[in-house]
Amino acid sequence: FAFIPGGTFQMGDSFNEGGSREEPVHTVTLDSFYMGKYEITNQQYCDYLNSALAEELITVTSGLVYKAGSGTSYPYCDTSTSSPYSQIAYNGSVFSVRTKSGRSMVNDPMVCVS
Repeated sequence: FAFIPGGTFQMGDSFNEGGSREEPVHTVTLDSFYMGKYEITNQQYCDYLNSALAEELITVTSGLVYKAGSGTSYPYCDTSTSSPYSQIAYNGSVFSVRTKSGRSMVNDPMVCVS
């Protein structure tokens, strides 16, 4: 893990080039935290999803994974049902990592995640 020092910064579209979700510019203050130095793999995230599903912490709606009890307010990630870029498959009860063109995607970095 790498230590990320806390601080304050301006977040948002200060150049009027972005979308409405990037406005208004506002001040954000973060506490210090640690972040992994390396991308999380598809297999690592898949293991998390299966654990979270067993603990009823997540739900799946139309191929998108959400925080349980949030409806569709807190999306976590796409599955291959909702995005062709996601390498995470969901069969209704278990998450698994897809194989693409005959190659396992287990060690590739997770994409389509919030």
